[in-house]
Amino acid sequence: MKELLQAIQSALRTSATLSYVADADIFITADENQFPTSIDLPAIGIKDGDVALLIEEGQDWEKDYLVDLLVYQKLYQDDISLIGQDLPQVVGIFDICDDIHSVLYDNLLSISGMEIALPQSEGRVEWLIGGDLSLIRRKLTYRYQKLEVNP
Repeated sequence: MKELLQAIQSALRTSATLSYVADADIFITADENQFPTSIDLPAIGIKDGDVALLIEEGQDWEKDYLVDLLVYQKLYQDDISLIGQDLPQVVGIFDICDDIHSVLYDNLLSISGMEIALPQSEGRVEWLIGGDLSLIRRKLTYRYQKLEVNP
């Protein structure tokens, strides 16, 4: 899981498509409700999910990894947080999610044995309040399948 989370983070950070999100604002987190206090928005959290094992006869097994991508955006007036606007530029949360898909969809991340990299689900937009900050979040879940040799 460690290699997968780091590979996802690297892919998102190096993508020209997501250049509007600072590298420091693409982070690995232990909890979807916890993020670094120093982040700017928009931001993307990467969280480990469940791992399912399918043990096959012989020496091989398949691991199914679920990874949550937590997309955060500042809550703006009207529908700007969702849809975005041109001037001043605000990227809406739906466009951010589309850009993540353009980077990760079917991207095996150069991980040996990785066979599947596909989105599994997209959650609804949620409103979060904390201190002086009001923001929205949407969770994308990706499924990765990797063929490994039994230990």
